[in-house]
Amino acid sequence: MKYVLSWNVKMDFMHKARTRLALIVSVLSLTACGVSPTEPTIYYKPKNTYSSLPAHADTEHVSESMLSALRERNLTATTGFHVLPYRSGRCKASLLYSVTPANMSGLFLNGKDLFSGAYLVLSYDDGDWELTNSRSRTSTIKSISAEDAIEDNLDALRQYELYVRLSGNLDEEALEDLTEIFVENGLPPPAVIVANSRYHKLIKQSALSSSRLYFDAPAAIEGASFIASTPQQNDVDLIYSYSGNGASNNALQLKNIILESNFNKACNAKGTFVSQPKLNLLAKKRFSDEELVLGLPADADFNQLPVQHKLIAQGKYLNWLGENKAYTLSEKTKDKCLEKNATQDVLARCAARKRDADSVMQDEKVVFGW
Repeated sequence: MKYVLSWNVKMDFMHKARTRLALIVSVLSLTACGVSPTEPTIYYKPKNTYSSLPAHADTEHVSESMLSALRERNLTATTGFHVLPYRSGRCKASLLYSVTPANMSGLFLNGKDLFSGAYLVLSYDDGDWELTNSRSRTSTIKSISAEDAIEDNLDALRQYELYVRLSGNLDEEALEDLTEIFVENGLPPPAVIVANSRYHKLIKQSALSSSRLYFDAPAAIEGASFIASTPQQNDVDLIYSYSGNGASNNALQLKNIILESNFNKACNAKGTFVSQPKLNLLAKKRFSDEELVLGLPADADFNQLPVQHKLIAQGKYLNWLGENKAYTLSEKTKDKCLEKNATQDVLARCAARKRDADSVMQDEKVVFGW
């Protein structure tokens, strides 16, 4: 049987449905009115992350445009606008940070993209290991406990390979004490130990035997690596490796540059690391700091931009040695020995020049020049 609702029943149902809907809308409206309207979300421009910049770049205080200009010259700026190489590879040889009792802060804490290792000079004196200044001959900085220095700077030290130079009267007890300092602080043995040759056998027989051994003086021994101080540069040390089987066939290879702060001097040990200028400043009456960075010669002092502005107006600039030089964009003289179409006469003179350079190894001593 088919049931059909009457018209009145239908109308009553629809009226009740509309009444319920109106009641729901009213409740929602009253609820909305009872809550204070929220303010629109404030838009903040995303902060640049500079993901490709090295760890020692100061992205907080140095503008993006300046960092970009410096990068074009293989440079960057750290805290206090101290201009440094962009990365260690720009310096032609791996850099080691010379750790002293007075500089275990600042760049040391975030230099992992600039330094491949940390260089510490540890001296054994009266039964204790001390961290000394590698520039002891030119500095009066007092030594401090090696154990305290390592313990207080573990986070920084862990980011580097450790190159440790040992001095003093070494014996088995001294090496055991040194091993204990590294073990207690959760550090592996040093990657490299630099020591006098008379202690090499003792070190090889100790718990530090896994460390590579370097000589603390020039050594004409096949495969030897050694440290050498340069009389001309008393704040830079160099590590060389030697290979050769005779006076007429020897070669020195620069492996590491040890420094504390003077990057211009250190990185120029094997040629200028700054790229050639991109802009002729003499063609402009006014220019920004960024344009100045792009136009300065490769040997300029980029830490003295205010001074450079004044000198460029006079047709001069300040180089990293502190000398006022005439501003010019003349290209660096090319090395004819590297040209593909070099004549036989040129090649002969190049070979003679190489022989003269190799002759620095005489009587198992090395003469170093810059």
